[in-house]
Amino acid sequence: MWGKPLENLGLMIEDVGVLAVADLHLGYEDVLREEGLFITSQYPKIKEMILEMINTHSPDILIINGDFKHEFGEASLQEWVEVRDLIEALLKEKVKLAFIRGNHDNFIVTLMKKYELPLEVEVKIEDYLFLHGHRTPSQTAEKIVIGHEHPSVLLRDEFGTKFRYKAFLMGNYAEKELVVLPSMHPLATGTLINKERDYMSPLLKFTDVGEFTPYLVEPGVTVKKFPKVKNLRDI
Repeated sequence: MWGKPLENLGLMIEDVGVLAVADLHLGYEDVLREEGLFITSQYPKIKEMILEMINTHSPDILIINGDFKHEFGEASLQEWVEVRDLIEALLKEKVKLAFIRGNHDNFIVTLMKKYELPLEVEVKIEDYLFLHGHRTPSQTAEKIVIGHEHPSVLLRDEFGTKFRYKAFLMGNYAEKELVVLPSMHPLATGTLINKERDYMSPLLKFTDVGEFTPYLVEPGVTVKKFPKVKNLRDI
């Protein structure tokens, strides 16, 4: 794999000095509260994980690859507070910031302008292309990085107990190398790629995901390469 999957759910690409993360979904707990589920904000942990990766791996560029916030419509109070806090924390670090617009990132442009930070549809760095993944790329590159799908893998132990793990996916799309990033948000487990066949991203809908290699993550602990997805479907 040409990037290094990290236990804190980011992808470090040493060749170009890029750390990429995706799908923070800040404010998700606010939405859950409206539905009657009262869950403590996961933002402090997300912030800690990102800052730890920056301090450990010293990237030149941090790319937030879409869905910085959660609510589709106007940003909630929680989103405004957490998005602003994270931007201000990142601006204190010695790293260039690049923000890619995801399908959840409506009504965030005004806030980004306040900090003079552009919100891009795609970012191309040398032969690496970064986009959220809810639409197909408009540029070509040999290596493509997306989020959006929130891939995870369901495994069972010998007693039948089920365990769900976030995962990085490595495979091919249109004869290009593709990496799908897991969601940074602890509660956004997304698509069970070894059980489901209906994918959200158009880059995966017409791609043989069974041939992808998953890298399962125990957040903050380890990342392990597993057999191809097709070999995990009966587990």
